[in-house]
This record gives sequence, structure tokens and C-alpha cells, in this order.
Amino acid sequence: MTYKQVCGTMDVTEVGTMAKTTTSSEVKKRWMDKAYHKYAAYFRYDTDQHLIDFLEDNKDTIGVTQIFREALEMYMKAGH
Repeated sequence: MTYKQVCGTMDVTEVGTMAKTTTSSEVKKRWMDKAYHKYAAYFRYDTDQHLIDFLEDNKDTIGVTQIFREALEMYMKAGH
């Protein structure tokens, strides 16, 4: 008697043919890729240490994205 006959469900040989489901992290990454554009910035320790310090001191309270957003808005308003 097979597992399917006993339990009324699929037998063990059918399990391997099931489609893999998508993990929530994969779903979130696809959504983030569609909803946001990502930029990277590099700062030199010797010339930009004051900027690095400011970002590190405020990244948890203000947030790096908000810091860059406000700086860019100010830069644009200044006519650049």
C-alpha cells in the first residue's frame, strides 16, 4: 500500500516535483528594486572625515537617506 492510498494525499515521490515557493526576502528585494533607486557614495578618510563623522553620528536618528535628501534639496534650491 502506498502513502497516497493510506493518507489520501501525495506520496513521497511527488514531493520532489513541487514548485519552490518564493521567500519573503526575495519578494521584498523585487519590490525594493521596483520602488527605489539606489546610489552609493565613497568618502575619503583623509579629506571627508567630518562628513563620515556626521553621517555616523546621525544615521540612527535622522537616517542617511534623509540627510542626503535634505542636502540635495538645499543644493538644488541654491541654483545648482
